[in-house]
Amino acid sequence: MAGEGNRRRKAASAEPDDGAELRHLRARVATLESKLTEAGISLSDDPDDPDSLGILGVVDNLPCDVFRRVLHPDGTITYPYVSWQAMSLFGFETSEIRQRPENFVGAMHPEDQADWRRAIEESARDLTPFDHEHRFINPDGKIVWAHALAIPRRMENGDVVWDGVAFNVTERKGLEVLLRDTRQELADIAANVPGDVYRRYLRPDGRITFSLVSSNIAEMLGMSPEVDEQDGGPFVDSIAPNDRPRWWAAVEQSIAKRQRFDIEFRIHLPDGETKWFRSITSPPRAQGDSFFWDGVTIDISTQKRAESALQQSEALLRHGAKLAGLGYWVWDEIEERSTYCSAELATLHGLTPAQYLERFPTHEAVLSVVHSDDREAYDQAVHQGEKDGSGYEVELRVLIGDEYRFLREISECVHDDRGRLVQTYGTLQDITAEKEAEARLRMAIEEAELASRSKSEFLANMSHELRTPLNAIMGFSELMTLEALGPIGNPSYSEYARDIFNSAEHLLSIINDILDLSKLDAERYDLDVEVVDLAASIRESVRVIKPRARVSRQTVEVDIEADAPPVLANTRAVKQVLMNLLSNAVKFTPDHGALTIRLVSEEGGLCVEVADTGVGISPEDLPHIFDPFIQVDSSMVRRHEGTGLGLALAKSLSERMGVELTIESEIGKGTVARLRFPRSKAVENGGLHGRAVD
Repeated sequence: MAGEGNRRRKAASAEPDDGAELRHLRARVATLESKLTEAGISLSDDPDDPDSLGILGVVDNLPCDVFRRVLHPDGTITYPYVSWQAMSLFGFETSEIRQRPENFVGAMHPEDQADWRRAIEESARDLTPFDHEHRFINPDGKIVWAHALAIPRRMENGDVVWDGVAFNVTERKGLEVLLRDTRQELADIAANVPGDVYRRYLRPDGRITFSLVSSNIAEMLGMSPEVDEQDGGPFVDSIAPNDRPRWWAAVEQSIAKRQRFDIEFRIHLPDGETKWFRSITSPPRAQGDSFFWDGVTIDISTQKRAESALQQSEALLRHGAKLAGLGYWVWDEIEERSTYCSAELATLHGLTPAQYLERFPTHEAVLSVVHSDDREAYDQAVHQGEKDGSGYEVELRVLIGDEYRFLREISECVHDDRGRLVQTYGTLQDITAEKEAEARLRMAIEEAELASRSKSEFLANMSHELRTPLNAIMGFSELMTLEALGPIGNPSYSEYARDIFNSAEHLLSIINDILDLSKLDAERYDLDVEVVDLAASIRESVRVIKPRARVSRQTVEVDIEADAPPVLANTRAVKQVLMNLLSNAVKFTPDHGALTIRLVSEEGGLCVEVADTGVGISPEDLPHIFDPFIQVDSSMVRRHEGTGLGLALAKSLSERMGVELTIESEIGKGTVARLRFPRSKAVENGGLHGRAVD
């Protein structure tokens, strides 16, 4: 670490005084002393004897600081000798170190002093060599790294003396820091690369080993990052069995052709998950009998899932296009030519995609097969779509083979970042069958409308023709019943005349319903909008229907809300609707039954409600009660005459007036008919509450 002294100490032996290294060093010192004695130079063991220091002058020219350091029993440290190199190496005068050793020790970097002191104490205690790196802050304020090596010996007076050397290793430490920072930077880069950075070896025996694996993939695969040699067998075993032969083949091909290794494969992870990876390396390099690759393995699982989803989407699109007969194309707006067409589009013309692009490379070529009546509109649609960038949708006839077929073409425009139109793409669908079906349907509708008008006109004419003799029959039979011209001889004739009158009246009622319904169908039934007093219309209708109700001993209850406003409608049509509803209620209610008619205000307007306790209508018949000529099939109904036009006529008249008619019913419990007038139809305080909609 930058803030710690780097201490390298050799392990102390069990008996420090007899250690092999120490014995070797003492033997060398004894040899040196012998040679110095022969040269007339004495060497004293007394560190305070100045004469004993003369021998150290032989080392003044060494590229290091030679020193003698003494640790006294009281814990003080002195330097009896420091070579002159201390100044050049560390910036401290020799005399300063000798005379004021505490200043020299105090100049040591504060972060290294405690560790340096521990190294001194351990070396003195165990008499192990002192080997330590630490920093000094020289008088100029610069930080200098020193590497000190010294051998200790204990004196009889208790002093511990080290003779040693100190090297200036500032430059080396700078390089080490640079190297460490560079390695850390590379490690950080490798850790942040979206994949595994590795060095992989293929050994002569066929084994795969790794000397480096970045932390992310190592953690994923349970491997150890940055090892001298790691067995890659588990990694190879984790490769999906179906992909393993391809992986080995890629390894062999990379070696044989000296080309880079690049392959996609799956790995089964320890947690059971399977992921896709892509491994890319530099070309292999030889190292002895081995080969190694430097490369990266990238997790491409997300990409593979996206590719799979895209392939499925494209397959579905192709399948859907095939089912729908939908072809698609791409047009390059820069080069002004077709660049792509689908197989469906080409097949439509009986061509291959390549043949289609060759035959229709330009807009003019496409325009040449468009029907002459559609050519101008199609050309304008294309150019307008390109001009405003919105694309176009157009139907046109195109000559395919020897016939013209209807096609529907839809396009979209693509712009670049500058808003420039660069591409147009679209679809083309054969809608000939659809157009033919539309033509047949249109013809059928026209024929049905013609038949309906003919029927309505026929019924209207026939109704008029039938009403003329019926009026005569009714008139003469009524005169006979009243004996206006004198008594009838036989009473039976009078009864026969009443039957004739009643039958003619019933037939006229049916003819009137048919005539009214025909007029409504032919839109010849005129309804003048006027102010209608609903309360009065209800009372008049009840007065007409009451005699028939009394015959069946039915009760009729009328409930009209006070101050109910009049409405905009048609008086005759309102009465006709009310009479049809009341007649049905009387007709289909058993003897002693009850009828109720109400006029109430609702949030949305006014409601006329006609309720009875009759036989009711089944759920399956209820949806058809407004159909013309439809009668509900029940024993009760069969006892009464009718054409089934009453409710159909009431529904049509209501709709023409802008009024809603609904019916609710339940078998055995009766029926409720509701005629709802919207609030816009109400006339309040002498004026319209809202604008009437006819």
